[in-house]
Amino acid sequence: MAAAIAPILIALASFVLRLVNLGSTKGYIFDEVYYVDGARDLLKYGVEVSGSNPEFIVHPPVGKWLIGGGIAIFGDNEFGWRFATALIGTLLILVFARLVHVLFYSPVLTGLGAALMALDGLLLVHSRTALLDLFLTFFILIAILLWHRGRNPTYFGFCSFSSCTFLFTSVNRSWCSIDGVGWVALSALSNGITGSVLNIFYFNCNIAVA
Repeated sequence: MAAAIAPILIALASFVLRLVNLGSTKGYIFDEVYYVDGARDLLKYGVEVSGSNPEFIVHPPVGKWLIGGGIAIFGDNEFGWRFATALIGTLLILVFARLVHVLFYSPVLTGLGAALMALDGLLLVHSRTALLDLFLTFFILIAILLWHRGRNPTYFGFCSFSSCTFLFTSVNRSWCSIDGVGWVALSALSNGITGSVLNIFYFNCNIAVA
């Protein structure tokens, strides 16, 4: 019970902190100028355009659709732009806590993992900025959680399928995550302690490259 209550309370407190003054920084922050514009185009036209011409698309649309969801609900303003990342940044705390619990079955480590994620400066900044990085991290982390659960024969079919689904959803957020497919293949070939170390190393490389 404690393993569930602590991360939920931490996530709720973190969500409130992420929403406070979320729209107070006016104008675009860094690459928001590209992604917010893309989200507007997707909401209005279903595709990204530049004037009356198709726009050169750097990243696939999933992350921009999620930003667009915030705009559709809260309006085309700074709060609306950043709401989706604030929500995903909070859910990341819960997903990470669940992964820690599955790996160690320790309420203390689960709560500690949630707290460390909530206090991480990079996660906090990205949770308050309409960028695409957290969407990528979110889908990859869920894919890893499901992949790990899929190692249990009871859950193999569903979890393996779901893991691949989230993995390819992450690719649809950014081409950077395509090496996650290689992570799954590498993980399938590795086993034991050596395999676990190799998996963790490759996962961290994947996040760093993204």
